This record gives sequence, structure tokens and C-alpha cells, in this order.
Amino acid sequence: MCESERRELREMELRELGRTGLKLSTVGFGASPLGNVFGDVSEEQANASVRLAFQSGINFFDTSPYYGGTLSEKVLGKALKALGAPRNSYVVATKCGRYKEGFDFS
Repeated sequence: MCESERRELREMELRELGRTGLKLSTVGFGASPLGNVFGDVSEEQANASVRLAFQSGINFFDTSPYYGGTLSEKVLGKALKALGAPRNSYVVATKCGRYKEGFDFS
């Protein structure tokens, strides 16, 4: 990817989430593949994917404990930590209640 393409990607549109003050990228990163939902994803592949998404201006990451029995959440967390970016530079959304074993809304 050349520098002009990289610069163009960083100009991702951000929109405010309700009245929260959070500004999210209009394109999010769906992390279900990081839970090996569609096949095995190595740690290197996960880190590279998350890094490229972030470098492309994506700051909204979506996961769930259902994706690989919490694997997606764990892998995404490690990949985001590996970025070395400040924690307030991205937003992680996850779902509650549905697990591989069933439902638990407690």
C-alpha cells in the first residue's frame, strides 16, 4: 500500500454515537473470525488484521463471547494491546448473554 492510499484510508468518517461523545468510524471491524468461527486464524494474522484496520482509520471493534467461546474477545484484546495505541483511541463493543454453551443473562 503506497503512502497516498494510506493517507486516504486514515480519513475514515467518524460519527458520534448518540450523545455519548464517542466518535466511531463508519466502518467497524467484526471480530468473529478471530474466534476461529470460519477457520483457524493465527495470532500473527489476527494482529496484522487489527493493525491494518486501525491504521485504516477503523476505531470500532465488535466481538462477542459467542465467537469461539470467548476466543474472539481474548484474541482481539491481545491484538489491540499489541498496537500500543492509547486505550481511548478505539471502542470495543461486545454482546452479553449468548455463549457457546447457551444463554446466561445474569
